[in-house]
Amino acid sequence: MKVQKLPLIVGAIVISLTAATSAVQAEITAQRPLIVAQNAQNRQNNNKWERLNLTQEQRTQIEAIKRETRSQIEGILTPEQRQQAQTAWNNNGGDKPKNGLRNLNLSDEQRTQVREIMRSSKEKMEAVLTDEQKEQLRQMKQDGRSRRPQTNS
Repeated sequence: MKVQKLPLIVGAIVISLTAATSAVQAEITAQRPLIVAQNAQNRQNNNKWERLNLTQEQRTQIEAIKRETRSQIEGILTPEQRQQAQTAWNNNGGDKPKNGLRNLNLSDEQRTQVREIMRSSKEKMEAVLTDEQKEQLRQMKQDGRSRRPQTNS
């Protein structure tokens, strides 16, 4: 009698494992489009300056603004926050300072200062662009917003 139940038990275990594996695979498959969209958005953001056909002088000016922005932001951080931000920036190519600031537990004052630095930086970078490039950048931002996955809040 016990020998006859063994195949049933083994079969039930196999079916359970198969169902669990299928559920995990379905979850991964469901998340894949969002991950792909996020990666594409990151690549698009990193390449937006290249797509504007900047002159070498414009590239140099924008890189100087980025360095200045990062330096100003580092100046308002505590030593611990600065270390965490530098690690994040180094791991992400350093292109977007705000990406390295998300997990730093900034004070309200620091957050306000960072917003002002970023706003000023954006204005300075856009001032380097021609009217045509500004319009192209505006269109790229608008296109990016329309492709962003919608969340149900």
